[in-house]
Amino acid sequence: MPFDRNGWSANRLVSQAEIIEAMQKHLEGRGLAPAGRLPPDSLNDVARLWRVDGWRGRVGVIASMTDAFCGGCNRIRLTSDGELRNCLFGEDGWSLRDRLRAGESDEALVETIASGVGAKFRKLGGKRDMHELRERGALALPMMSLGG
Repeated sequence: MPFDRNGWSANRLVSQAEIIEAMQKHLEGRGLAPAGRLPPDSLNDVARLWRVDGWRGRVGVIASMTDAFCGGCNRIRLTSDGELRNCLFGEDGWSLRDRLRAGESDEALVETIASGVGAKFRKLGGKRDMHELRERGALALPMMSLGG
């Protein structure tokens, strides 16, 4: 995922299709049946799930750059400094800490949270693609700060 200081680069990106193809070739090369796609556990799952017959567990691929799941995302995050963020890639935040310290009512806090949730973009924090995401610079918080 394109975050500062994680060494991300588009030319090192492995797409979901490439991951699945490599997994299927690996299984085929060992004479095993191909992995089968599983339905999501919920409408808001971000991982695409796969299972190999006779094996325990599942394989999940989270491919936010090559198979965006943003339209079904129902996640919000609270940063370590009390800011509500509605997307890992979003640039906007709503300070709940400052509102709490100012003594705002529960109703006002609920309105702030609702505003943040209502401002979610359909895809990638409002950016067109992974290349535009990379251009966010200082507006992009590191994953460590986002709780991602």
